[in-house]
Amino acid sequence: MPDALHYRRLTTDDAVAAAGTLEPVTAAAYPGPPSETGPDAGGFTARLRADATRPGFAMVVAYDGTEPIGFAYGHTMPAGQWWPDTDRPAPPEMAESDAFAVIRWAVLPRRRGRGIGQRLLDDLLGGRPEQLGIVAVDPAAPAREIFAGLGWRRVGSTPTADIMVALINCAR
Repeated sequence: MPDALHYRRLTTDDAVAAAGTLEPVTAAAYPGPPSETGPDAGGFTARLRADATRPGFAMVVAYDGTEPIGFAYGHTMPAGQWWPDTDRPAPPEMAESDAFAVIRWAVLPRRRGRGIGQRLLDDLLGGRPEQLGIVAVDPAAPAREIFAGLGWRRVGSTPTADIMVALINCAR
């Protein structure tokens, strides 16, 4: 039987339409508080709809057959813009060029460790016009070490996240 695993870059409209099918992925990937599921089940959909309107929005979804098993999305962060509530000023390279902000990266826990998350990032960041990538990551989450292992460096923190940047041509 052929491998049913495939990756698809979604248009903005397709991303918004797929939000409901992606909520179980985000709920499984981010089970603890703060949660966008449970009593606030519409939180993920509302956030995705808002993010999809931002310049440079891009989304890639991993499917096993027709079941979404992971996704990554983000948008352009214009030069000079910096993450709110960060304990340090923006690094000089953030003032000089646009960055691509990875807003959400999720893979179902039962599917982790198989290169799906890496492929999602590669497909999301590949061919981007921005030179830099930026992400806010929970310092206790496994994703923090994954990004560090891919060459992303911590440049600051907020009360809930480490802010990491990378040259996205070198981060893959």
